[in-house]
Amino acid sequence: MTPLRKGGSRVYLAIAIGLCSRRTISWHINKRMMTDVINKAMMKAYSLSQPPRGLVFHPGKGSRYTRKRYQSLLAGFDSQASMGGLVRVGT
Repeated sequence: MTPLRKGGSRVYLAIAIGLCSRRTISWHINKRMMTDVINKAMMKAYSLSQPPRGLVFHPGKGSRYTRKRYQSLLAGFDSQASMGGLVRVGT
């Protein structure tokens, strides 16, 4: 998540980028730094790219990526997060 200045106030941008293509797949912006920002970016990315089951996602750093809501979202997509080592989410 990246903090940005917009009209004198701060906003937060979450971006999902394809590892091989290095292209932006999706993004979401919000006034508050919450797990919701990364969840919405991830939901848009899955909807647009429809990746295969078992996708390994390399999240950014920060506690938002370890929260239960975010981990549940990944599990719902049958994905796993790579956070220093592979963390198996789901079945």
